[in-house]
Amino acid sequence: MKPRSRRPPGMLATFVAIVFLNLLFSSGDFVEQPLQLLPSAVAIELLVIVAVFFLVGRPQGVLLWGLAALSLAAFALRATSVAIPWFFGRDLNVAVDARFVPFFVQLLANSMPAFEFAALTLLAIGVLLAAVALVRSALRTVSRAVELQGWPGLALGLAALVAGWALMPKAPSTRDERPVVSVDASLAVVQAFDAVLRAEGLRGAHRARIDAAQAALPEKSDFAALGQRNVVLIFVESYGAVTARDPAFAATMDPLRTRLQGVLEQAGFASATGLLRSPITGGGSWMGHGTLLAGVKIAAQDAYEVMLVSRLRTLAHRLGDAGYRTLALMPRMDQPWPEGRLLGFAQIRNQLDLGYRGPRFAWESLPDQWVLDWFARNEIQPSPVFAKIVLASSHTPFERVPAFLDDWSAFAKADPYKDLPVREFPVRMGQVFDQDAGYLAAVAYSLESVMRFAAERTDDETLFIVLGDHQPPLTTARRIGDFSVPIHVFSRARELIEPFEARGYLPGLAVPPGTAASGMEDFLAGFLADFGTAK
Repeated sequence: MKPRSRRPPGMLATFVAIVFLNLLFSSGDFVEQPLQLLPSAVAIELLVIVAVFFLVGRPQGVLLWGLAALSLAAFALRATSVAIPWFFGRDLNVAVDARFVPFFVQLLANSMPAFEFAALTLLAIGVLLAAVALVRSALRTVSRAVELQGWPGLALGLAALVAGWALMPKAPSTRDERPVVSVDASLAVVQAFDAVLRAEGLRGAHRARIDAAQAALPEKSDFAALGQRNVVLIFVESYGAVTARDPAFAATMDPLRTRLQGVLEQAGFASATGLLRSPITGGGSWMGHGTLLAGVKIAAQDAYEVMLVSRLRTLAHRLGDAGYRTLALMPRMDQPWPEGRLLGFAQIRNQLDLGYRGPRFAWESLPDQWVLDWFARNEIQPSPVFAKIVLASSHTPFERVPAFLDDWSAFAKADPYKDLPVREFPVRMGQVFDQDAGYLAAVAYSLESVMRFAAERTDDETLFIVLGDHQPPLTTARRIGDFSVPIHVFSRARELIEPFEARGYLPGLAVPPGTAASGMEDFLAGFLADFGTAK
């Protein structure tokens, strides 16, 4: 066997290894400043570990592989701690967010051809293994330089870090002074463990906040101002203010809203539109739903879970006490939903109850128009009813959009979508955050379905409350940095719209300028003040 060389690694190889390890752990914010050559606390710790082990005796290869794997895990935590706030507007909580990894994998699998998903999976595994091997190689290079006294390369690498600290500009949006040592990766690891350790204390804080919000509301309301009219609350998935704020999006959506306003007016509706600030962005729809129904901001999964067991009184509880039949229509839910009872809904209809047998669309969803027609045929009577309807055709990844059927009688067929074209927007190589065209088509379809359902499939004075749950999980939306969602209210009873206008809603379906002045959590108190007589 050829003996291992006792010469130290080349100066350039040692320099590259040190710089690479440092970039791995001090890589800025990945957005404004993707590369940040500052001395990294984690990289320094790795180098110290390697040096110590070589001073006391050469480490085995397993140690280097283990350090490489741990290094990649720290990098993944750091990257995720940046990505989660960027796309979802909240901090990473490892204890909670780990549950959603299988969901995201399933989302990717459902959004692309099987062979493409398989290729992407194999590529990801290959990249992961190559990355571990690359980090291991860099660690081995540095360790041999320490062992065999390759001082020139070590000195050059350390000099590069000092130069990086002196010359690297700050990201444009930060006001912080340049740190001596980058601790971003270290903080990501510490915060991940801290979130687990503080979970119980956070739950207590959530409970206190929920109880305080409930105490501020009247115990009961008779809703005399509604005159026993139906109230239909419709959440349009991912319908955000970006549809009016981004110029390219607005060019498509503003004319559509204008046309649909004409459709409603021709059918005798008065309408008004406002903005509400969602507690979340990019995902977590149920937290938006819970926030609006309960009157308390729910911006984290653990807060949602606390809310469910807190015995609070939601809008559904209150309308139920006033004689309304309360119904939750959940067409994407393919399993029992016991949370609905805790939220105050006496009747729950999920996917299995609807009996749909046609093709599926984005996120394996049922077509919104079909769902609304099913509601008209099966549940809108007897009155009065308070129905919460959660639509899903505009759910990410927006890759399949149903055709809109002008003839509502077609839904009497077993499969009205047979032989109809489907608009497809394939997700290329997992780029689910860049589906702008598919998003616009999907939201346009959902709004068309809702407004024309009201105009063409109802003939009473139902109060419709239609809003988005959150901004879409798109890069375009996150660049805006706004959590606002449009809320449209319309009814053939003009007097039901006037209280909303008094609160600043503008007549029609046009989205008001600016950002939301109030949050979804404020809706319940306003609704009770406008339509409920406190008892």
